[in-house]
Amino acid sequence: MIDQGQIFTSLCRFASERNGELSDNGPHVRPSGIRAKGLALAIYLSLAGLFNSCCVPAGIAQSKPNSASTASSRGHPANKQQDLSTANELFSKGEYYQALILLRQLKPKLLTLDYFWILQSSVFKKLDRSDQAEASLTEGLRFLPKNGELYLERSVLRKLDDRPVEAMEDLNKAIEVAPDNPRCYEERISVERRNPEPLHQIHDFDKLIALSVPPEKVKYMVRKAEYLSWMGEVRKAVQVLNQALYSAPGDQGILNLKRRYCHELERNKIECKECDDQDALKDAGLGTNTAGRNP
Repeated sequence: MIDQGQIFTSLCRFASERNGELSDNGPHVRPSGIRAKGLALAIYLSLAGLFNSCCVPAGIAQSKPNSASTASSRGHPANKQQDLSTANELFSKGEYYQALILLRQLKPKLLTLDYFWILQSSVFKKLDRSDQAEASLTEGLRFLPKNGELYLERSVLRKLDDRPVEAMEDLNKAIEVAPDNPRCYEERISVERRNPEPLHQIHDFDKLIALSVPPEKVKYMVRKAEYLSWMGEVRKAVQVLNQALYSAPGDQGILNLKRRYCHELERNKIECKECDDQDALKDAGLGTNTAGRNP
């Protein structure tokens, strides 16, 4: 292995001899140390790049990957997830400022990862920076314009900020690009509760039922029945509860709800063949009127 100190010493000796040959006082006159070392240093620095490129030991060279391999490594999905895992851990511990600092450092290499923008938005929200929380998701959509999760998360912020129209626009876009995401329909139902003329709720309940399996499917059937009752469609609500009982036979909560609805229909003299359970007509104690209650 070449010793850089030996090279510098040799250069100093060479510079001294060279400087002496050029001296007006003859070749054997010793030059000043400063002048000789200055010339040696200039030569040494000019050769530094060459030395580093060809004389660095193999072990050191291998420990410092080139920029291309570094960029490739940083762009690997596993490394991205590991970086975000550290930031997420800080977030979970409540160390929001530390998480934000780390996310800002990671940002250049995570621009196309939706969870980066969602996590950054969540950090801003915890720091009571609602404008920056929404701006984070909006910026993310510039890099990922067809990402349903970013539209969904932004709709939640806009709903909380009492901007239902903008929230609905985001939800419609989210459903357009991710039609099989149940959360989109859940959120759209939630936003539409404020709308005096709901447009999508029955469709959204049907979609949730289709996308789910028991017991979630039964839960959405019951919620659809409650919504129909609230809309004054009590007979249709009973029909939906009968469907729920096929998936959950003997479920006491569903049976009790059906009895209440059937009692309400009887009281209003509305014939309902779906109310074939005689207890539904006799159990006045369960005959609470649920109309007017928003599910």
